[in-house]
Amino acid sequence: MHELPLVFFTVLTQSAVGAYLLLLLWQSRQPVGTDRCASIKLLGVVALFALGGVMGSVHLGQPLRALNMLAGVGRSPMSNEIVLSGMFIACAGLGALLRWRQAAPGLSRGLLGVAVPVGLLFVWTVPQIYQLDTVPHWASGHVTLMHLLTVFTGGGALASLLGVTWARWVMGLGIVAALTSKLGYAAFIASSGGAALAAVTGLWQLQTALLALALLLAARHEPKWLPALVAVAVIAAELLGRIAFYDLWQIGM
Repeated sequence: MHELPLVFFTVLTQSAVGAYLLLLLWQSRQPVGTDRCASIKLLGVVALFALGGVMGSVHLGQPLRALNMLAGVGRSPMSNEIVLSGMFIACAGLGALLRWRQAAPGLSRGLLGVAVPVGLLFVWTVPQIYQLDTVPHWASGHVTLMHLLTVFTGGGALASLLGVTWARWVMGLGIVAALTSKLGYAAFIASSGGAALAAVTGLWQLQTALLALALLLAARHEPKWLPALVAVAVIAAELLGRIAFYDLWQIGM
């Protein structure tokens, strides 16, 4: 599948932004002296975002082509996506590194704070790339909602894995919203013909099963490795859903 790098790019980066936001909120309520441990977790999330960015660059064939795409900053969603992803890595990564080293606390707080709107703007920008009239199954608000909800589902699962216990509730709300909105998206796709819906139904069924499993497991507190299994199930489900999304491009064309 030619779009597989984009599948990992969108899911990993959006999940990482969600986990970053939840970790930052959790960290703000922790007692003094836990900064170093929390900062390592933030660095791990930023590394995951960077990994997603590297995987996404593979789709360009020659990753250096990303430099040529910077010419469209401000008018091209794809150019904006590249700039915002770089800004997020720089601000969040440097801010977390400074906090881990307990250096320049004012600058660290500022960088970590700036990374919040940058990350959210990045998440919003990504689905705007796919609002194409030439691909009828993409030109819908359902696509934007699908990408935004990954912040809650994937981000909540990762944050829970990293010790933010209440993040599983965020993940749960995201899963319920994602499954509910899928009904509307299915109806939208079916309105333009049943072939497209039939082609992605199998992947959507697997995705639904994994998300339902994650909900059931998240309701339990033991054993301690359960959050890891939940995170794997949620990320796998998001990847399946994103594969189905990109398959709609071929069907639509």
